[in-house]
Amino acid sequence: MKHLPILLFIILLSCQKAQNNNRGLQLKADESPLMPRAQYIDSVNHHPYEIPFWNYDWEQHRFDYQEPGLTKLRFSNFTFKIAGEMWRMEEKDTLTISEDVGYYLEGRNMWIEGQDPTDRFELYMSVQQRIEEQYDYRIHDQPNFDWEKWEKERIIMNIRSEYYKVRDSAGVYRLPWVHTGEAFFEQRLKQNHDFTDTTRHIDGEMGGSNASFFIDNKFCVYWVDFAMFKIVKTAVDGTVSNHYFKMWYSYGC
Repeated sequence: MKHLPILLFIILLSCQKAQNNNRGLQLKADESPLMPRAQYIDSVNHHPYEIPFWNYDWEQHRFDYQEPGLTKLRFSNFTFKIAGEMWRMEEKDTLTISEDVGYYLEGRNMWIEGQDPTDRFELYMSVQQRIEEQYDYRIHDQPNFDWEKWEKERIIMNIRSEYYKVRDSAGVYRLPWVHTGEAFFEQRLKQNHDFTDTTRHIDGEMGGSNASFFIDNKFCVYWVDFAMFKIVKTAVDGTVSNHYFKMWYSYGC
């Protein structure tokens, strides 16, 4: 136990180094062109319900980011800007950024600057959802537990959401906690698939896990792995073009 403070310091230092790498770079879409996989991305339907603009309410002091820097996602004739600095991820098929510990997308101001002032823009968001059977160390750590059988029968689902329009305020976008809050993507997933609600918390690393689904008599947890954003640009002559970027969520160090 006497080495615990040193170990914690090393972990924190590693996290800080990770935060500083590849952050604040100006990303150009031409460096990571969309490959045929964009056909799959575009096949996801739009949903009429909108993601609201976050006015902060009483939580402004927690999420009103004042950090320096600006993340610029450069497309052919416009730039998508995010207040503060985000990670760059190397993915060949899609322009990609990532959150980091303490550097989250929710609450940040985002806006689009076009080269042609007559162009109009709309922002849409879809998420990659994962449902998996909850790990219960109280059972799984028992000597006679059949790991092979559990891995074979374990529930794992990957479900893409529909695209939801992101509402702006005077051209500025600011997302609420839609990927972790139960009132948006998770709620709609339960409604669309008629999943049963439940609540079970198991203590563990990084705060443990919370099961919110009960499927086939098994407790399951809900995650969102990444978000896919679609920017719809409409030119003055009516020409419409779609542009994408991807963002991986961070859940800890």
